[in-house]
Amino acid sequence: MIALLAGCASSGAPYAGGSLREDEFNARMASQGTEYYCASGDCDTAPRLIRGRVPEFPAVAVLERRGGFASVAFVIAKDGSTRDIEVLRASEPVFGEVSKRAVKLWRFEPATKDGEPVDLRVIQQFPFTIR
Repeated sequence: MIALLAGCASSGAPYAGGSLREDEFNARMASQGTEYYCASGDCDTAPRLIRGRVPEFPAVAVLERRGGFASVAFVIAKDGSTRDIEVLRASEPVFGEVSKRAVKLWRFEPATKDGEPVDLRVIQQFPFTIR
């Protein structure tokens, strides 16, 4: 099972390139409930973001006043790192590339099953909006 992470896909999302407030991101994840992330039985506690930044807004897109999106799948590993990062969809390749780079640096308190850390595959949406 793949869970969709909360946080960056809502209308209250931070600007691309800004700080990702861990407490806000985790509150959005918690609002979805553990059963959302662990419905397949792969975990009994959801992951929590420890550190991360939203992707940098590509300079060429800013200059041309172009917005877009990216959808990225990845595994939150037992050690809290991210791996197997894959762009599922992006309105333009550059949005996928910067999203993938950002996720690579994210760190989590991993999901657990019976008190032990487990790998969990998730999907994160990134909107890139010119305001």
